[in-house]
Amino acid sequence: MIIERKQIAKNVCLTKIPCYQFKTNVIAVYFKRPLCREEVTANSLIPYVLKSGTRSWQTETKISKHLQELYGTGLGVSVSKTGEMQILGFKLSFAAESFLGENILEDVISFLGEIILQPYLEDGVFCKNYVNIEKEVLKESILAKINDKAYYAKERCIEIMCKNEPYGIAEEGYLEDLELLTEENLYVQYKKMISSSSVDILLEGQMDFEKAEQFIQKHISLPEGEKVEIKEENIFVEPSELKEESETMDIEQGKLVIGYRTGRNARMDDYYDLLLYSIVLGVGAQSKLFRIVREKNSLCYSIGASLERLKGLMFIQTGIESKNKNRVIELIGEQLVEMKKGNITEEELLLAKKMAINSYRSTKDSVSGLCDFYYAQGLYGKNLTIEQAIEKIERITAEDLKKTADSIIVDTIFFLKGTEEDHFEQ
Repeated sequence: MIIERKQIAKNVCLTKIPCYQFKTNVIAVYFKRPLCREEVTANSLIPYVLKSGTRSWQTETKISKHLQELYGTGLGVSVSKTGEMQILGFKLSFAAESFLGENILEDVISFLGEIILQPYLEDGVFCKNYVNIEKEVLKESILAKINDKAYYAKERCIEIMCKNEPYGIAEEGYLEDLELLTEENLYVQYKKMISSSSVDILLEGQMDFEKAEQFIQKHISLPEGEKVEIKEENIFVEPSELKEESETMDIEQGKLVIGYRTGRNARMDDYYDLLLYSIVLGVGAQSKLFRIVREKNSLCYSIGASLERLKGLMFIQTGIESKNKNRVIELIGEQLVEMKKGNITEEELLLAKKMAINSYRSTKDSVSGLCDFYYAQGLYGKNLTIEQAIEKIERITAEDLKKTADSIIVDTIFFLKGTEEDHFEQ
């Protein structure tokens, strides 16, 4: 399988991914923006307003009917924070023409182009009703995440840890900024977004890729503006001191989050060392943290480690009784010391490799899995195939993980505790 990546316009990169495993093709368009407090909330709203209606299909009902006419084509939009970028995504999954006996490729690409470039307007700006509906939906989404205490605790840890860095900006934006958005100023931001963003278009499946590229040039021709600068993340931020904060809420189980600087990210050749390090330490029931903190000492309900791949951060999250906080922090610290000493068994390393490799192999088992993988590779500035990523993982040794451990620095501890004594059941 040959992956082709090429620039097709000033700010636009096209990636072609042949895949013959499914009867479904995928086209995805991603707009990359630098994380910025002034525009993060508006950007979070834009894709959802765009999918509410277009010039030809003015309502979601009409859009849904047209998608059914295109043999059940699926439309999805998304907003995410990756490193210090905000990414706005539009994705269509549609039937491969070879299984239909009918040509729909141009119709599908034309429809996606209309979703992005020809929104339904009233008086030259977004429809006020659509904007108000989506503002309410986004408000409920932000509130729901605040009410998810595990999510809230991690976000507070990030906010404290990255206070003066773009990564500290909330992924979906802020309620106080949402109130200020109107159909007029949101439309102004939309025009800015489509003309100045870095754009990636990905095609996955079995199709005539040359024709698809021609249809993209015809129907998704973006206005050219001054490209907004996206700086690479600063991953070498050394904390001057350990930051510790806590909050009290009416909850039954305390939420402890510890944030670490790792000094490496997915742009670097030794990133896979960090990936395996995090798995051995805290991913799954075979990890050191699970076995020591939960199984051996019965001090938590759940515990796990996760990475932010581009910002180079690691987080350990756990649900505990408030009275056990100090002991849990101590045990976590001990396991990091064990990793620094190189106390990693052959079984731990092999299980971590198996978990990582199975995760990469599973990307081939879902529609758009390859699309997501190769888009991530583009974000990282890499051109690895899944097989090459697996080869890198297989070559990693316990000594590599020991070296990785030396660069892990604790930065922030955030604890969300209950108003009364926790009621904890394992």
